[in-house]
Amino acid sequence: MGGLLLPDERPLETFWKHSKESAYRPRETLARAGETRYAATLPELEVRIERADEGGAHLTLVLPYKNIWLKSHGERFEATVEATMKIVDAAGTEVWTFAKAFPVDIPQSRLKSVLGGNFMAEAVAPLGPGSYTLSVTVTNTNDGSKASLERKFEI
Repeated sequence: MGGLLLPDERPLETFWKHSKESAYRPRETLARAGETRYAATLPELEVRIERADEGGAHLTLVLPYKNIWLKSHGERFEATVEATMKIVDAAGTEVWTFAKAFPVDIPQSRLKSVLGGNFMAEAVAPLGPGSYTLSVTVTNTNDGSKASLERKFEI
C-alpha cells in the first residue's frame, strides 16, 4: 500500500477530508466507528492576571484558535468553549467562582486568518488584598477536550 499512513493505519488523505458533516480537528486523528477515545487536551491555555481598576483581579483566558476543534455548519465553523474558574484564599476557602459557555462562530471566509489568533475570555473577580490560588478548566463541548491550570497570585 503506497502513501503516508496515520498511526492507526488509515491513509493520510482521510485525515483532512472535509465535508458539511466534517470538522476541523487540529493534529489529531478522529475515532473510528465504534471506537471510544479519551478526551484530548487543549494545549497552550494560559491565563493573564492583572489588578482590576475597580479592585480585585482582571482575569483573561487565552487559547489559540488552532487548538479548538471546530465543527462545520454550512459556511460557518462553530464550537462552544466552557470556562470554569475558582479562586481560593491562603486558608483554602473558596472566595469566588465563575462558569460560562462562550460560543465560537467563524465564517468560512475568515477561518484561515482567525486560526492564527487567540480565543480570549475575560472575567473580573472582586477580591481584597491577599494571596490567592486560581484554578481554571476550559472544555470544548464539540469533542470534550480540556485544559486545566492552577496559578498563585497576590493582590
